[in-house]
Amino acid sequence: MRVAVIGGGAGLVSLLDSLLARAGELPAGLELDVFEPGDLARGGAFGPDLDSALINLPNSAMSIRDHQRGHFADWLRLRGDSGDHDLSFAPRRVFGDYLADQLARCRAEAEAWGWRVTVRREVVVAVSDVPGGMLVRGDEARRYDQVVLCVGPGSAADPYALAGEPGFHRPYPLASVLPRVASRARVLIVGTGLTAVDTVLGLLELGHEGPITMASRRGVLPGVLSAAPHRRLRFLTPERVAAGVTAEDIWELLHAELAAAGVDGGTETAWLRQGASAAGYLRHQLAHGNAVQSIFMSVPTPLAREIRRTMPGTPRLVARYRPQLKSLQCPMPSATARKLLAAMDAGRLSVHSGLDAVRHESGVFRTGAGLSADVVVDATRTSPRRTTGLSRELLAGLTASGNATWDAYDALRVDPVTCRILLPSGAAHPRLSAMGELTAGDIYYAASLPAVNRAADAVAASLAEVKA
Repeated sequence: MRVAVIGGGAGLVSLLDSLLARAGELPAGLELDVFEPGDLARGGAFGPDLDSALINLPNSAMSIRDHQRGHFADWLRLRGDSGDHDLSFAPRRVFGDYLADQLARCRAEAEAWGWRVTVRREVVVAVSDVPGGMLVRGDEARRYDQVVLCVGPGSAADPYALAGEPGFHRPYPLASVLPRVASRARVLIVGTGLTAVDTVLGLLELGHEGPITMASRRGVLPGVLSAAPHRRLRFLTPERVAAGVTAEDIWELLHAELAAAGVDGGTETAWLRQGASAAGYLRHQLAHGNAVQSIFMSVPTPLAREIRRTMPGTPRLVARYRPQLKSLQCPMPSATARKLLAAMDAGRLSVHSGLDAVRHESGVFRTGAGLSADVVVDATRTSPRRTTGLSRELLAGLTASGNATWDAYDALRVDPVTCRILLPSGAAHPRLSAMGELTAGDIYYAASLPAVNRAADAVAASLAEVKA
């Protein structure tokens, strides 16, 4: 069996590990071609960079294996790293070292099984059906039995068309970009999500002395990772959701879960809407935790699938709360929140909502809300579907040919059990699968490592059933 894997980041490593766990069920002489023009294993997220750029889950929750969440923490111990391996947050570059090491191990084990793994430094521009297989076009056209899409995140959004203006930057790698910012420059970071947080921490680590402003339309910061234990849900259950609910019903069930946990639902969801100042929001979560986030993080996989199915029917409500949903699903470590809060208290950092325009005139960036800056860092991002990056031609072609369908939130529709791409008819494509951020859209953070691991297991199980 010949398999093309398009994308060579963390998803590839997890997929190879999952395939090796089923090596005895897969054909002898399996051939895997990996198409990746960029950094293999590390991708854009886990390359060499400043140590201020941390992973966003504890070491004990980061892994390439769904069934062994402590795999990375164990790897740190074996490497002899000091510190609390389970509860601390390693720099992302260190997790990149882990991914590169695991890829080398997987390739060696694959070779021992008689598999051939070939890395092709090519951009795939098209995938199409041919009799009995799939045709993948990169630098040349090649035929495969199965294709797995593991393409990475979308490109920077540049919502105010500032690219090319003097003083405009995209943030990564922080170690290359941020030292070019004058130490006393007024910096405006467009966006208030995790990328914006990375940018602030990088500037602080480098000793930036000028004022730093984070701004977005809603001004919603990532939540603070809750230390509250996962709980068994009593109301927001797979059975209740499968019986038929709207997004409004889900909010009511959430309120019931909060009440069962002894939390005032009205107060907690008020903080969810983040009506207070950014500093007050962080203080509240650092002092009291985030019960809503704890419940969301306790949602089992089958329930998450059922909730996702309800979303296309209520786009207005979900659109209204999209930043808050991202805040819950993409939290930051408490140590990061404390650094941001300290910078706010010292007058070095401010967070603003209501951003609707940024223009460059006479060497200065100005916003419609009266903010001004010498430097702008674009910390926004498009969904993979709307990317202007290397995968844009591939994804546009899949859509035009009827080999890909998308939900209302820019997520590639896949069968939730097998991860095979769903055709317009609703049937699953027999030879085309997808996993990772491509299937996440812009509501739930389906591209977290645990979700990627589960998808890798699903794809491996699906490929093991193929008779080729």
